[in-house]
Amino acid sequence: MIPLTETEKNIAEIEKLQYSGGLLLLVVLTIFCGMFLWRMVNIPVQRLTEGTIAVMKGNLDHSIDVQTNDEIGFLTKSFNHMTRTLKQTQEELQLLNQTLEERVQKKTGELQRAQANLIQVEKMVSLGTLAATVAHELNNPLEGILTFAKLIRKRMNNPDLSEENKIEIISELTMIADETARCGNIVKNLLLFSRKKVGEFKENDIRSLVEQSTKLIEHHLKIHNIILQQSIDDRLSFVVCDAEQLLQSLLALEINAVEAMPNEGKLLIDVKKTGENEFTIALSDTGIGVRDEDLPHIFEPFFTTKKEGKGTGLGLAVVYGIIERHNGSITVASQVNKGTTFTITLPITREV
Repeated sequence: MIPLTETEKNIAEIEKLQYSGGLLLLVVLTIFCGMFLWRMVNIPVQRLTEGTIAVMKGNLDHSIDVQTNDEIGFLTKSFNHMTRTLKQTQEELQLLNQTLEERVQKKTGELQRAQANLIQVEKMVSLGTLAATVAHELNNPLEGILTFAKLIRKRMNNPDLSEENKIEIISELTMIADETARCGNIVKNLLLFSRKKVGEFKENDIRSLVEQSTKLIEHHLKIHNIILQQSIDDRLSFVVCDAEQLLQSLLALEINAVEAMPNEGKLLIDVKKTGENEFTIALSDTGIGVRDEDLPHIFEPFFTTKKEGKGTGLGLAVVYGIIERHNGSITVASQVNKGTTFTITLPITREV
């Protein structure tokens, strides 16, 4: 019989040492693996993250040190290559952009010079056209004046003037006066057309202006059997305008309307408020109207649908200029043998 107490005690101590050694070995292996993973995985990934953030902020000079040849090292090398490629591409784009800006500036300068030359050419063409038109418009009455002046001088050399000859001379002198007045009107309208400034702007009663204009043509209305109908919005009283210029515009349009109705007709003048700071003046007649092909040219200088010698073609151009300088607009609508309507739109108060 051999006692086992001592043996069992030794076995228990050995098992205890084995468990303790195994636990210690597990702790050591865990620490080693953690340090290995931290050094080989976590630190490179953190550097990649920092590099990505730096590149995202625009720092393409950022580079990551490569310390391994594994997959993460390959990824780091790829990242560095990507940043270098991006930086090179950015520099090329900046250079290209600078070159494009220089080219654009150069082309812009060339276009500006070409535009200036074109404007100058257009001015010269317009001046030439204006000179030719003015020469033509003035030549007709001046030729008549010269012809009749020569005839009168020839007849005045005759000592025995009959009463009939005196009447003819008076008629020819009247013709000379009329043609001279027409030359004066052409020059006057040219001066009005070329004016860039209007007179004094102040508050004027629009009702009084309209009534004054119709009173000035009252005689013409009676002669041509024309019925006048006018309507003025009660909400309108004083408007800021150049009374003399606006009155001239109204008279020009009303006289045109009268001439478009040689026998009889109806002239309608409608003044109404159309906005908070806007009103319109519509002048309608029941006259001969304007052809569709003539409407686009109706406000052009020297364009007229009247017979030769009956108009200078500057009246509506002057009206257009006056309304434009009042910061307004004018439109026309017409039908042949039915009538024409001119609509003037003007501000009630003038902005400084």
